[in-house]
Amino acid sequence: MIDLVFETERLLVRRWRDSDLPYLLSVYGDEDAMKWVGDGKPLNETECAEWLNVTNRNYTNYGYGMFAVELKYESGVIGFCGIVHPGEQEEAECKYAYLRRFWGQGFASEALVGLIGYGVTRLELL
Repeated sequence: MIDLVFETERLLVRRWRDSDLPYLLSVYGDEDAMKWVGDGKPLNETECAEWLNVTNRNYTNYGYGMFAVELKYESGVIGFCGIVHPGEQEEAECKYAYLRRFWGQGFASEALVGLIGYGVTRLELL
């Protein structure tokens, strides 16, 4: 996988693709899930498409951004994690959001450990 960023025991974490738009909408369009993200409001398809554009700009500007998370043993995106600069703040922070059916299985924690390792070792973010 050419756009692979890192992998963990159970997960593949890769750059976003335009074809991820339906997955973005499934995660960020979920009203219950979005209670815990950003301003707490779900995103519509147009807003998700813009989020793809923002992420592509982040890849260009920073070399990183949000990433898609997939299971190694099953096709399809289960959620997203990444390193971002909300409001163009100087310090980077980790963010994540997953399809609700994958909550409570340790995927977010597993991906965050890999993400922090990637940020420190590969990107030299401290």
